[in-house]
Amino acid sequence: MDTFLENRLAQFEAAGQFILNFLDPNELISPGGALGMPMTAPSTAVSVVFLYISFVLVMPLVMKAFPPLELYPVKFLYNLSQIMLCSYSEYTINQLTHTHCFSVSHISQIISLFFSTFSQ
Repeated sequence: MDTFLENRLAQFEAAGQFILNFLDPNELISPGGALGMPMTAPSTAVSVVFLYISFVLVMPLVMKAFPPLELYPVKFLYNLSQIMLCSYSEYTINQLTHTHCFSVSHISQIISLFFSTFSQ
């Protein structure tokens, strides 16, 4: 069983490398620091797709055995949290824009500055 799985992973890696070579034959785009990081290997991408398709095909069968769920409270809290996060994002971007005297033409700098505030 292990050799079968190892052979499939090797095939996925070879197919992924073929696709990358086809899309970037001169290797102008380098993976840089992402090389070897989680979720960057073609075999991982294929595994995620396989799990997603399995989930989509199996879950309707499982859910038929259970009564429908009432999700109104969950949807309400989710929407409320989205409103709060979007409002906070807009407020913070406006504050950064006025503080650093950015104009609309510098939107990429504004957004990168906004997201850098989360990593501190």
